[in-house]
Amino acid sequence: MMPRRGLRLLHVVKHPPPEGFYRSVRARRVALVPPKGEITWSRPHLVFEL
Repeated sequence: MMPRRGLRLLHVVKHPPPEGFYRSVRARRVALVPPKGEITWSRPHLVFEL
């Protein structure tokens, strides 16, 4: 087992289609990042608790 090095959370902001995969491996959605600049869609902000 690897030491945690003091990390508690891993944040992921992704394109919407992979959200189901991340949630299936225990990530939880904490927010929805609005479109900005060239990105024209909202992106899920997911968190893994380590």
